[in-house]
Amino acid sequence: MRLVVGPEIVGRVLARPVELPDGGRLLSAGRRLEESDVAYLRAFGVTAVEVDEEPGAAPDRAAAGRPASASVRTAEGVRPPADRPPETPRPPAPAHEGAWRAAVEGALRRTALGAPPPIADLRAIVRSWFAEDARPTAWVRLVRVRPEAAEDPAERLAVHALSVGRLAAALARLLGLADGEVMQVALAGLLADVGMWRLPPRLLRHPGVYAPEERRDMERHTALGYERLKGRLGLSPEAALAALLHHERMNGSGYPSGLPGERIPLLVRIVAAADSLAAGASARPYRPAKSWWTIVSEIAASAAYDLALRQAMLESIRRLPAGTTVRFADGRSARLLRVDAARPLLWELEADGALLPLSALPDVVAVDPPDEAGG
Repeated sequence: MRLVVGPEIVGRVLARPVELPDGGRLLSAGRRLEESDVAYLRAFGVTAVEVDEEPGAAPDRAAAGRPASASVRTAEGVRPPADRPPETPRPPAPAHEGAWRAAVEGALRRTALGAPPPIADLRAIVRSWFAEDARPTAWVRLVRVRPEAAEDPAERLAVHALSVGRLAAALARLLGLADGEVMQVALAGLLADVGMWRLPPRLLRHPGVYAPEERRDMERHTALGYERLKGRLGLSPEAALAALLHHERMNGSGYPSGLPGERIPLLVRIVAAADSLAAGASARPYRPAKSWWTIVSEIAASAAYDLALRQAMLESIRRLPAGTTVRFADGRSARLLRVDAARPLLWELEADGALLPLSALPDVVAVDPPDEAGG
């Protein structure tokens, strides 16, 4: 039976595999279709699929070669079944960002080629952030302007993945999510752009604004990434779905499906905001980096992002302690004296004994709250 891709295919079992013109397989025969598969198929331009006549029950071919024991869903995602041997203990996460970048680059590259994402290694990196980024203002410090664009696309993608993962974790903590949920948000942020590694190198090295056809090719990275992450052990369904939906927006202006806000899981909304913060702060071959002030004010004012998250971000800025260091593009720095309670992006600053009016400030590239433990 042939059905149009839409809500009516949910719960049906694929009678034939869904394949791309180049031979790549999207979904295998015997799969019971879920709601997330609708957006996934539409992202690839699939308009109809062949399903079995009887909905709900998978045919025998779906069980062929499948392990008898099933995985167990937990708060942190998927736990291996009881008869699965425990994972080999892993070394502690790298102690500095350069090593983290190399580890993330290797993980993304291997996952893009079809290997399972090394969740245990990525979890070790995320755990090392938990203590350092526990404060509500951690995200403020993590928005760091990078004025120089890395020439190597692999390095640029790895740096971006690290920024998104860590910012997403900090924003999740800002909303009061439990540690298990924060872990899944961070993993989703680290892996959200894995589909970029499957795009032609010419797109990643493109020096200017994309033509419409190039833009459509670039936007395929969402579906290509989801294909690699869906159903992977250690990732919740929402964390995998972030690869597909992290460019969707609350006002329906995003892609690939233009979903309205109520259709976008909270985890994905957090990753979307983190992705935009990190992207705006980084120079690209076709545009300079934005200032800290510009990035944050744009997202705080935009209906494209989750309202509760935007309110929490502004509240955490409102609570920035006096003495917070504000760094400028010209190398100077100033000390925060006071935040305007009604307009939290208006600050009173002091540098070299003089007050700095907001209108006279050069571009802000970083904001560093003092260590609450050390003052």
